[in-house]
Amino acid sequence: MVPISDPASLSWEDYAGQMRRTLKRAGQGRASPPRPEGAPALAVSDLGMFGIKQFTAIIPPGSTAILAIGAVREEAVVRNRQVEVGEVCALTLASDHRVVDGIMAAKFLERIQVYLRAL
Repeated sequence: MVPISDPASLSWEDYAGQMRRTLKRAGQGRASPPRPEGAPALAVSDLGMFGIKQFTAIIPPGSTAILAIGAVREEAVVRNRQVEVGEVCALTLASDHRVVDGIMAAKFLERIQVYLRAL
């Protein structure tokens, strides 16, 4: 599937049809994101190092998703029915749904959460 370079040039029906075909292909694992050579599929933005608690990053050109990492901070957490101080941070994933299925994006965040909790 060729990326839509100028969506405004298409009728709504043609644009929606192309998006349906792209999403269907992405769900079957056959879509390949249009990226410049060397561009990452996943970009990372870490404003947490500046004390930003949570934010939503904008997907850069050529990438299909971006992970925004907020500041690590101490908060009250419940573990084994006990309240204690733990380190937490917010992760926000923005993804291009023309290429990335939302369920796969959620599973990606879930896997990161599992790894971080294991630390």
